[in-house]
Amino acid sequence: MTSDLLDHPPRTFSLAKIAPQRWRNGGGLTREILVLPCADGRDWDCRVSVADIEHDGPFSTFDGIDRTAVLLEGPGLLLQGAAAGESVRFEHVAAVNRFAGETPLVARLPGTSARLFNVMHRRSAFVAQADAHRADGGKLLDRDCTTVVLAYAGRFDLSFEGETDGRLAITLSSGSGMVVFDRRASLDWRPRQENGLLIIVTLARG
Repeated sequence: MTSDLLDHPPRTFSLAKIAPQRWRNGGGLTREILVLPCADGRDWDCRVSVADIEHDGPFSTFDGIDRTAVLLEGPGLLLQGAAAGESVRFEHVAAVNRFAGETPLVARLPGTSARLFNVMHRRSAFVAQADAHRADGGKLLDRDCTTVVLAYAGRFDLSFEGETDGRLAITLSSGSGMVVFDRRASLDWRPRQENGLLIIVTLARG
């Protein structure tokens, strides 16, 4: 039997090979990992990226969009809101926060810079889950989901076991990742050393 996992493996990427895009306000850079367009092709339903925040300044707002962010580098980050309860605080690396894209926020850096892993999705079309992992673990991937995996720090051994299409083993080094489209499989991961950081995002059609 031909294995779909082996014949059509996940798409891999390297952050170092993704050209950065300067923000319009000049406050940072974005490296775009994945964009899923709307059905009409005029806009996007999901966007996954890594952002380097270099200066204090406003975050762009997006109507109808929910955001999830993970702090990858930096001594912390405050996204300050105008009203009580609107501010979003990242107190340490691997901190995860979810917030509405409509909320006006201003980035406040306690240090010189910060790096975020960003997931933005149209709440009427997708449900997103983003998690940061340092230890070994596993999860089930659904056929109707797109999954993004990024080994940001350290090396991770990953194993896919398809429901009907075989097994695939992949090792991701620091700064590399992969995208898995519409594949029902079990995913297991194990770090090669301590202090690794693995980000896993699932995007399910709502």
